[in-house]
Amino acid sequence: MSNSNLNAEERLLSIILNNPDKSLSAVSLLNYKCFTSIDTRNIYNAIYKIVDKGETADTINIIHQLRSDGILDTTIRNYIDNLVSKDENVEHFSSLVKEVIDLWKVRETNNMIEKMSQAIKDGTNYDNLKSIMNKYSHLDTSGYGDRPETMLSIIDKAIRETEEAIKNGKERELGLKFGFTIMDKVMSLRPGNTYCIAARPSMGKTSFALNIADNLLRQGKRIYYISTEMLKDEIMEKFITMKQAISNEDFRALPEENKLARYKELYSYHAAHNSELIIDSSSFQLYDTIARIRALHKEKPLDLVIIDYLQQLELDDNTNRVQVVSEITRKYKLLASELKIPIIELSQLSRKVEDRAIKIPILSDLRDSGSIEQDMSGVIFIYRPSYYGIEVDSNGNDLTNIAEIIIAKNKFGRKGKIKYYFNAETTLFREVK
Repeated sequence: MSNSNLNAEERLLSIILNNPDKSLSAVSLLNYKCFTSIDTRNIYNAIYKIVDKGETADTINIIHQLRSDGILDTTIRNYIDNLVSKDENVEHFSSLVKEVIDLWKVRETNNMIEKMSQAIKDGTNYDNLKSIMNKYSHLDTSGYGDRPETMLSIIDKAIRETEEAIKNGKERELGLKFGFTIMDKVMSLRPGNTYCIAARPSMGKTSFALNIADNLLRQGKRIYYISTEMLKDEIMEKFITMKQAISNEDFRALPEENKLARYKELYSYHAAHNSELIIDSSSFQLYDTIARIRALHKEKPLDLVIIDYLQQLELDDNTNRVQVVSEITRKYKLLASELKIPIIELSQLSRKVEDRAIKIPILSDLRDSGSIEQDMSGVIFIYRPSYYGIEVDSNGNDLTNIAEIIIAKNKFGRKGKIKYYFNAETTLFREVK
C-alpha cells in the first residue's frame, strides 16, 4: 500500500467525519474495495451501514456501529480522533473521491497485469488472456455511471421532455416500443432494465425476438444481437422468411438468381431505415459479451441488446448452472443500469412444465434457473397450444397457428395475455385483434 493511497483515503474520511451530510454522496460513489487499509475500510463499512439504515453517519454513530460489529478498540478509536482532528477542507471532497477511485483503478489494473504476466509465464493462449482482461472490464466505465441527482433536477428534466413532446405533438416515450399495438399499451422496454422472453424449446423464442428487432429497426434503432444457437447467415435467412413471406425450406430451394434478388431486397430494406443490427454468433463467454457491449456502446450508443439465450452462456470456473445463470442475469442487470439501455434475455424453461396436465408456463418454472424472475423488470412467456396437440379451444376456435404471449411480470404496468397469429414457416408473429 503506497502513501498516496492511504493519504487520499484519510483526507476523504476526515471530510466525511466532520461533514456527515457528505456520507450519502460517498456511499453512492464508492465501495469498500476503494479503501486499502483495514482501518479505513472498517470505518467506511461502518459509514455505509449507517447510511443504509437511514441514519446520520456522525462520529458517535460510527463508533456505535464499530462496537456493534465487534471491531472497536483503542487503536481504531484513536485513529478516528486523528482523522477528525485533520479537519480537511470540504471543498476537496469531489476531487478526493475521484482520486480514491483512480487509485483503486490503478491497483486493479496492476492486479490484471500481474495475472496476465503469470499466465504468460505458465504458458497460455489468447482466449485465457482475454478472459482475464474481461474480468476487469468494470474499470472502463467512464461516461456511463449514473450520478446522484436532486429531485428538483429530475422533475425539471421530466417537465422539459414533456413540454418538448407536447410541442412536437407526440407522447413522451419512457422506453422502446415492441412494435405490437396491444403489447405497447401495457409494456415498454425501458432504459436500464432487463427483460426475459422464456419458453420451452421450439415455441418461437428466437422468432419472437427477431420480430421485435425488426419492428425496432424500422424505427432506425441500433441493436446488438448475440446468438448462441444460430449462425449469422441463418439469422439473415430468418429475416428473409419474415420480410418476404417465404419458408426457410423454400428459400434454400430457390435458384441462385432468385436468392440474389432477395438478398438485394433485404439489403435495400435495412439500408433505407438507417438502422443497424449487429449480429454476434461467436461470443458465448459472459465477460466477453459484456466487454463487446461496452465497446460497441462507446463507439456509438446502442438502443437494445438481445441475448439468445441465457443457458448457453459460459462463466469461467463454475459448473453449477443455477449459480452461473444467477451471475449472468445479475451482471446484465448492472450493465443495463450502467449503460442506460434495455437488455432482452431469452431463456429456456425447465422440463417440469411437461410434467403438468396444464402446460401453460408460470413464474415458478423459472425458479430452477437462478434469479431470472428476481432480476427482470419484465417476464414474457410464449405458449402455443398446438405444440401440445390442442387444436381447438373450448368454443371450437382453431388454435393451429395461435401463440399466447403471456406477460407474467411487468414492473411498470399490467400483466396479461395477448393472442398472436404465428406462421411457423415464415416465423412471423401478428397480433390477433
